[in-house]
Amino acid sequence: MTTHIDEDTLKQIVADQSKNDDEILQEILDQFQEFEEALEDVMDGIINPLIVKGPPGTGKSESVAIASRQANIKSVDLISSQWEKATKDEIKEGIYPLYPYKCSHKDVIDGALMRGADYGVWQLVTDLYANKDEGLLCLDDNDDILKDNVAMALLMKATEQKSSREITYGKAASTDELLIRGVEPRFDTKCPIIILSNIDFDKHIQHANQKEAQTGKPAPSYIKRWEALMHSRGKFIDLKMNTPKRIRIFCEHKIRTTKMLENSIWLKDTFGRALTNTESEEVLAWVRKNQPHLKTRLDLRTYNKVAAKYLRRPEKFEESAKIDFLKLVA
Repeated sequence: MTTHIDEDTLKQIVADQSKNDDEILQEILDQFQEFEEALEDVMDGIINPLIVKGPPGTGKSESVAIASRQANIKSVDLISSQWEKATKDEIKEGIYPLYPYKCSHKDVIDGALMRGADYGVWQLVTDLYANKDEGLLCLDDNDDILKDNVAMALLMKATEQKSSREITYGKAASTDELLIRGVEPRFDTKCPIIILSNIDFDKHIQHANQKEAQTGKPAPSYIKRWEALMHSRGKFIDLKMNTPKRIRIFCEHKIRTTKMLENSIWLKDTFGRALTNTESEEVLAWVRKNQPHLKTRLDLRTYNKVAAKYLRRPEKFEESAKIDFLKLVA
């Protein structure tokens, strides 16, 4: 079976043929340096939003989590907080209202509030409300919410170039999840936003604009809002890891510099020890050799899985890893 390669990826593959691994790695590290500096800027309120394109499993989320904790960011998670409904007597006697419920435990997060899959409009409104005075919201590889017109309209309001942005969501007055948590239909928020995604925003924007020019049919409104968020409101960074080779070069660098497989708490807890430096290099070599035949896209988790095979079946880890992680080759 032939794997389809899009035109931009093919151009990158061709361009990289004239570069060695160190040159490619430096290009990626330069983008990560820009990413780290932009994290400081978004937390200081200089830019909003920060949009970062890069493949999953390469440390984007970890970078946000670490940087926001180091900056002493505290984010409120009203969705995960504990709420208790007032009793009929408490409501009757006016001790507590029907809404909002009593919050028996407010969940406060050290660092950014990371939101992934299964995330919708009411959750977005709740997070913007909960962190209207402080906190940081990070949409982490949550591509569905970025294609929702209502959510994108809210994100546009939340990223206006003002110190405090007004959010209006009339359904808050009739949505149980929001009523329970006391979310108001209209409020001001200062919450900065980071968007991590593997979507090639530029490609989608260019294609939609070209199609609109050719047919006269307006581009989807969410794509128009992507364009506004990227080019007139916030900052967009492409981590330049858009080919398998680039992902592999970065992962190897990350594993070696952080000694990820040698210091892995998960490996130590599961198998009693982590890998030695020599064993780690064996795992890297196996992945490098077999990357074209992996069943799934390469990321840092792949190396953890192969390392687990190494520790569980050291005498035949290559055979065991081949069975679990490689596609059948006819």
